[in-house]
Amino acid sequence: MNRIRRLLVGLNNRRIRRLLTGKICKIKKGIAAQTRGASVTGKELKEKHEQLWKKLHRRVNTDWLDVYSAVSGRPDHRYVPEDIYYTVIEPRLNNKLFSKAWTDKNSYELVLGDRVKRPEVVLRCMNGVLYTPDFTAVGRPEEFDGFPQEFKGEKLVIKPTMDSGGGKAVRVVKVTGAGPEINPTAPGVTTLSGLFSLYGGNFIMQKYIRQHPWFARFNESSLNTIRVLTYRSISDEKVHVLHRLLRAGRPGSVVDNQSSGGIACAVDAGGRLMPYGIDKSGTRHTGTQSIGFSEAGEVPFMKEITAAALEVASCYRYSRLLGLDFAVNADGEVILIEVNDSNNEINFFQMSSGPLFGEFTVEVAEGCLQLPRSFVIDYML
Repeated sequence: MNRIRRLLVGLNNRRIRRLLTGKICKIKKGIAAQTRGASVTGKELKEKHEQLWKKLHRRVNTDWLDVYSAVSGRPDHRYVPEDIYYTVIEPRLNNKLFSKAWTDKNSYELVLGDRVKRPEVVLRCMNGVLYTPDFTAVGRPEEFDGFPQEFKGEKLVIKPTMDSGGGKAVRVVKVTGAGPEINPTAPGVTTLSGLFSLYGGNFIMQKYIRQHPWFARFNESSLNTIRVLTYRSISDEKVHVLHRLLRAGRPGSVVDNQSSGGIACAVDAGGRLMPYGIDKSGTRHTGTQSIGFSEAGEVPFMKEITAAALEVASCYRYSRLLGLDFAVNADGEVILIEVNDSNNEINFFQMSSGPLFGEFTVEVAEGCLQLPRSFVIDYML
């Protein structure tokens, strides 16, 4: 059995490294023009980088070091190569056996209780059964006969409760008498039951959040959020905030994710945006089409967002590293949108604000030599 496990892990890691090798080559080529003349990673820096990470994987791809240093303008040997992060670090910091269940959006109430505010739930679907917000079963999706009259004209948001990274399948639904108006559209779907069938029996519908005007000005069509990366220390079990960044969507998009064309801009220690943001390809942007990052001023509600992030992270005891997304509504209330503990995006942190683990880098590198590796085959057949 152990031989089979090792074989499966090895095949999976090989697939990940092959994909990421192609990815970093594409990014490096794409940013060549904008980083010409930028700080170059010399031989000594690369040797320190390899020395740090070779105990976790004998072959260290220094292309990641080159890209992170060039885009951020901060050469540092502590940058985490993305292939080592996904194949070695995340599976040891976060127990994959619990990831899907604990980050299921229909499970937030069970894990978090009333500790943080979340979007108001209208309808749930769990394992093919519809539930009210308080988990009372009300039938199956194909039997749903529509929302009550008071919802007419209301905007709702439907999203998968699992595997919704990158804003995948997140849609805004306006309830009308002639059928739902869906954005983005789903080809051939004209009814709610038809829409529900796209989500595989696991989804959530929530009331649309009218965001605070400070965040809306970066792009009005998307819900723009603050991503907070937290780390629960291996040495003392205290939760620390590693990075904070603003994510803004592209015009017309309802989500803010980089994979959907959005831009991520780091928030510095003083609570202000960095002068530039990063898109998925590593290209720098001085702002969105609406406003420049340098002219945005201090990011409001950061104290409240940071406090909420620490509160959430303290509840996820099987995961040391969490990417937490928060929005702020028109009334200035901080709202938890999503908890991410699997396949966390790390490039936008390291391209914009430095090494992923900062002062905890050595602790993580050494700790991962001792921590057990979790591995789950989690495909739905």
